Amino acid sequence: MRLEFIHIDPAQNNNLGKGNDRRLILIFAGWGSDARLYDDIKIEGWDTAIVLDYRSLEFPVEKLDGYSSIYVYAWSMGVWAASAVMSKFSPDCSFAINGTGYPRHDKYGIPEKIYDGTLDTLNERNLRKFRLRMAGDRDTASRLDSLLPAPDISGLKEELDAIRALGPFPSACWSRAYISEEDRIFPTPNQLSFWKEKGTATVMIPGGHYPDIYKIVRDTVFNPVRVGERFGNALTTYDAHAHAQREIAKRLTLLLSEMEPANNGKILEIGSGSGLFTSFYSPLLSPASATYLDLYPMPRYNIAAEERYYIGDAEKWLIESEENGLYDVILSASTIQWFVSPRNFFRNAARLLRPGGVLAVSSFTKGNLAELDVLRPSPIVYRSARELKEMAEIYLDNVKVTEKDFTVTFPSPREALLHLKHTGVGGSASTGSGAAALMRKLPKDSDGRVTLTYRAVFITARKT
Repeated sequence: MRLEFIHIDPAQNNNLGKGNDRRLILIFAGWGSDARLYDDIKIEGWDTAIVLDYRSLEFPVEKLDGYSSIYVYAWSMGVWAASAVMSKFSPDCSFAINGTGYPRHDKYGIPEKIYDGTLDTLNERNLRKFRLRMAGDRDTASRLDSLLPAPDISGLKEELDAIRALGPFPSACWSRAYISEEDRIFPTPNQLSFWKEKGTATVMIPGGHYPDIYKIVRDTVFNPVRVGERFGNALTTYDAHAHAQREIAKRLTLLLSEMEPANNGKILEIGSGSGLFTSFYSPLLSPASATYLDLYPMPRYNIAAEERYYIGDAEKWLIESEENGLYDVILSASTIQWFVSPRNFFRNAARLLRPGGVLAVSSFTKGNLAELDVLRPSPIVYRSARELKEMAEIYLDNVKVTEKDFTVTFPSPREALLHLKHTGVGGSASTGSGAAALMRKLPKDSDGRVTLTYRAVFITARKT
């Protein structure tokens, strides 16, 4: 395998001495690809690298040193290649696109007869036919020809032969799989069968084997600017419309009280927003000092003699903070689902807590707001309660994780959409539809009512 860096973000690489929050988009390319095919994949705050050439599965994992967060995107044969080597590092999210762990398989991959025929008869003419099937139309195929270099037929045949000899790697875990509705390379039914058997969440996308990979990246990489704008715009309406969030904050306060946290201590709240959760826990803690982090300007809460307010990316702040062992309590309600790396959050929270300090957070887990999946082309990736517990237990003790559903019913789709607007819950990905279209798509009961289900997860822990 060959790893090439195709975009280096100057901002994060100029701050190497100020923390270790370097983020990487790692793309496992399809067979016969070239870095130029992925040159548009550029996200602010992230480096981009590409993996090519699968004649060998020797992976230069040392080149990933220094990255605190890695998102993997694997397309076509790259899904198989990434499946073979992801155990050598720990991606925070991994997305399979039009591929499986079986490169050559009649039920789960490219049918064996087609795979072998492609290998045996490969020449420049047949490669152009392959690219046409991959592209789905002649205009896209022509654009691919203009981007890709003159083919090395001998090298491409060696690669297909090596992949066939190395066999399948079906056991890797993936966050999500994207499947094109009309894939003529990895047949759509074969992909559906593979991911269904693995129990991996899937998203159907239009078109053929070659999709808009950049769109998938944009929809799945956390966009703090967009999220901050939506929650900031909802600041004055949030409390009146955040029905489920209010109940979540109450329950989190109850769980916090059971931890018997230190009174009159130093607290850190992440994602404090309108101060809804703050108002519930403040009588319990009566903090001497409080530090608040959020993406947008916050009101003043006035619950402690000393208060500090930081506006910006909380994950970066946590990594760069040198306040080791300063806090008695770290709190966060309905926020860390937006984080690039929950694992890094738990690690840094443990570092900032004093011995005996308490962590109490809520997030959302798989199945949250599932009713909206018909509106969202690429839903947010929610971690399961088990995954979050395993991450927290690496760094903290006495970890307890519970789940609870909170449902809110609205008399019509219009009221449901207003709720999302007034609470900023829309997130960072665009639905690509107007309000009228969204109202038509929302699932309704026989009386025209819409129910939204918030699937909350609560995590409490202590640092010993």
